[in-house]
Formats: sequence, C-alpha cells, structure tokens
Amino acid sequence: MKQVVNLYPLDEKDEMIKKEFKIIEDLEGYVNKLLREEPILTAIKDCVVKVRAVKEGEIVDTRPRTKVNGKIYTFSETKRIVDKTKVDNIAVTNPDGEEYLLTKEKFCARYVQDRNNKWISKGQPQNFVVVRENIIITPTNWGGDTQAICKGGLINITDLNDIYGITNIAFEKTYSRIKTKEQEMLYK
Repeated sequence: MKQVVNLYPLDEKDEMIKKEFKIIEDLEGYVNKLLREEPILTAIKDCVVKVRAVKEGEIVDTRPRTKVNGKIYTFSETKRIVDKTKVDNIAVTNPDGEEYLLTKEKFCARYVQDRNNKWISKGQPQNFVVVRENIIITPTNWGGDTQAICKGGLINITDLNDIYGITNIAFEKTYSRIKTKEQEMLYK
C-alpha cells in the first residue's frame, strides 16, 4: 500500500512537492528485512537539547526536516494535541527545531544536565539502519498514528521494542557516527 505525502519547503521560493511513501504496517518484519540487506550504523547523540514540561491541550509540532534533492522540507502531519495521558511527558527540542515527547522515564534514561545546566544525551551508542525508500510507519511505538521517513532517513534499532525513525537532517545535526569493534573489522 502507498500514500502520497506533501512536503513543504522551508525556503518560501521553493514549491511544495508530493512524494509517494510505502506504508509499513509490520515494522518488525520491515526492520528484519533491513537488517539482512543494510549495514548497521552506530552513532552517539552528542548535542544540547532544550527541555520543557507540557500541558494538556497544548499543541506539539514536531517539525521534522528532511533533505530532498538538496532542499529542506517539512512534513504535513506533524502536530499533536497533548491529552491527559501525556501531561507528564517532557518535550525535547533538537538543534534543528524538531520537537518530540518522551515519558519522564525515557527522558531520565536518555538525558542528563551537564555542569552548565544544559541538557545533553547520556551518550549511549545507538544502532541505526538507513532507509532506502520513502516509508510511513503505522502505528508508531509511542502511540502516534504514523511517522513518515524519507529515503536516506534512518531507523533506530537499538531497542527492538522501541523502534523509531529519524530524518536525515535530524541525524546529521544531533548524532556523530562511531565505529564499533565489529564495524572496524568489516573495514580492514
């Protein structure tokens, strides 16, 4: 099954484009296929993030940005209203402006304040596979209806019970690639 998604340019001089996305309903099966076909990329999130509590009824706009043919676009389906089940969540904003919600438990497991009182990742290595086609994950692991990932984006497979996508731009602005001992052996 496929769906057409509107991508909106950040530069007002550019025009909106439409891209066809493959709908992925069996995420586990899709990830297993990627693991057979694609190398695993290991990286560490090494950026400072902004953090805030959210209120019921607040609109959270994830604004994921993706690069297509050298131009930067945002997705159309990115706004969520915080309901009473999400009031204890933390909104995290990456350097590229992308915002997402984490439970307090996940936030505390992933982030810490540095000595300058800035929030940084705990720097645990994360494993990713690159997506070679435009896809829509449905449903998402965090309770959202869908997540669109353009070709060249990545899927975080570190915890197979918490799989999620990340756009190419968000990855470039928030992660640094590292080589594990296994990966170093592949390149010798």
